[in-house]
Amino acid sequence: MAPRAKQQGGRHRRRQWAAGLTLAGLTFLIQAQPVASPPPTAIEGYPTELAEALLQRKQAEDEAIKKTASPGLFSFVATNYAWPNGTKLIVAFQGGNFEIWRDIATIAGQWSSVANISFDFGLNPVARSGRTYSPGDPPSVAQVRIDLTASDARLRWSAVGRQALQPEFNQATMQLGALAQTYPLWTAEDKADVLHEFGHVLGFLHEQQRPECKAEYRLEPGPNGEPTIFDVYLRAYNAPPNWTQANLLLANSYTVSGSAHPDKRSLFLYPTPDDIVPGTINGTKGPCYVREKNKRMSAEDIKRARRDYPFKPGNAFGNFVASNIAPLKALASTQGLSAMGRLTEKLERLELAARPLVYVQVAREEDRATGEQLRRALLQNRYVAPGVEKIARKAIPPKTAEVRYFSPADQQVANDVAALATGELGATTAVPIKLVPRDTTKKQPLEIWLPAR
Repeated sequence: MAPRAKQQGGRHRRRQWAAGLTLAGLTFLIQAQPVASPPPTAIEGYPTELAEALLQRKQAEDEAIKKTASPGLFSFVATNYAWPNGTKLIVAFQGGNFEIWRDIATIAGQWSSVANISFDFGLNPVARSGRTYSPGDPPSVAQVRIDLTASDARLRWSAVGRQALQPEFNQATMQLGALAQTYPLWTAEDKADVLHEFGHVLGFLHEQQRPECKAEYRLEPGPNGEPTIFDVYLRAYNAPPNWTQANLLLANSYTVSGSAHPDKRSLFLYPTPDDIVPGTINGTKGPCYVREKNKRMSAEDIKRARRDYPFKPGNAFGNFVASNIAPLKALASTQGLSAMGRLTEKLERLELAARPLVYVQVAREEDRATGEQLRRALLQNRYVAPGVEKIARKAIPPKTAEVRYFSPADQQVANDVAALATGELGATTAVPIKLVPRDTTKKQPLEIWLPAR
C-alpha cells in the first residue's frame, strides 16, 4: 500500500513510498519505486517537493551559521520553533465537515489542558460551521491550515511550530491524510496521530532527532558485514545515500526542546520498522528502539509542554525569559561567552522575581500530601510556591477549595492558578477565586485554600 502525495499546481499524482527520514524534527517522503516488502507501519512523510525545499533552507542556514560571528546564537535563533507563550493559534480546514472539525478540535485541546497555548477553529455549533480555506488563499488566513482532502490515510505531517510561517508552507501546514474519508471509524492510532501532529504545531521534534538516537545509525559496514543505514534505506525504500545523509544526519540541535534522556514513552518516538533495524548499531537493544507506537502523551511530553508554555499570562517578559533562559545558558557555556553568561544570570534573577508567589493552605495534616501535590504542580508551571501551611486554629477554612487574591490586578493570575488547581484536584467544577482586598501598594501573593472535611 503506497500513499499518494498531493502535488501543488495541479500536477499529476505520483506513487511514493512513505519513508521516515527526518530533518529539523520533520519527516520526509522519499520518492521511490514500490518494493516487495513495504514497511509494516504508517510513517509520516512530506511530499517530495516540500521536503526538497526544506532541505535547501537547512543547507542555506548551515552556510550562514559558518559565516556568522556567533554560530551558536544563530543556530539557536534558527531552530527555536516555539510560539510566544499564551498564543492563540488560528486554525482553518480544507475539506471535511463540522463533526470532523469538532473531533479534531477536541483532540487538539488536550495540549491546551497541559500548556498555555490555545487553538481557535472558528467552530459554530448552531450553524455547524468552522473556519475554512481554499487553495490559493493567502497564508494569513490562519497560522495552522489543515488539509483533509488527501486520498491516502498514511500521508500525515505537520510544520514544526513557527516553521509554519516560512514561505515553503504557502498552502497547508498540516496534512491529516484520509481522516475525512474514514470518519467516524477512527482508530486509536488515528487519534494519536492527530494529537502527535498538533504537538509538532507547538514545536515538538521527534525523539529520533536526539544525538543518542542518531548515534545508533551504522555509518560504516559492521565487522561481520552488517549493512550501513545507507544500504538499508537504499534496499528498503530505494533512497539514495545522499538523501539518507541529508535527512538522518544533518538535523539541527535537539537541545532547544529536548529533555535529559530519550523518552521511550513519548508520543514523538516512533517505532523502528523491522526493515531498518539492521542499519542500527544496537538493534532492538538501542536506547531509542520501541516496537509499538505510543498513543498518548508521556509524563515527559507534558513536562516539556508546560515548560515551553507555562501557565503565566500577563507577564510577557517573564514568559520570554523562562522559555529561552535554558538554551541561552547552554549556549553561553558551550561557546565560552562569559558576558552572555552574566546576562543570563541577571535575566534569570529578574524572571524569578517576576513569578507569582502562591501559598498552599490546608486545614488538616491529612491534607498535606494533596497540598504538596499542588505545590509541585505550581513549581512545574513556574510559580514560586515556598511550602504548605497548616491553618488549623489560625483561620477558618472554606467549605470548598478556593483561590484567594488580594489585588484586582491579580485576577487573571488567580484564574490561572484556579485552573491549575482544578486539574490537579480532579474537581468536577472549577475551583472559584475570591478577592480579599488589601490596602497596600506592595506586591501580594496568592493563596490556595483546601477545605475542611
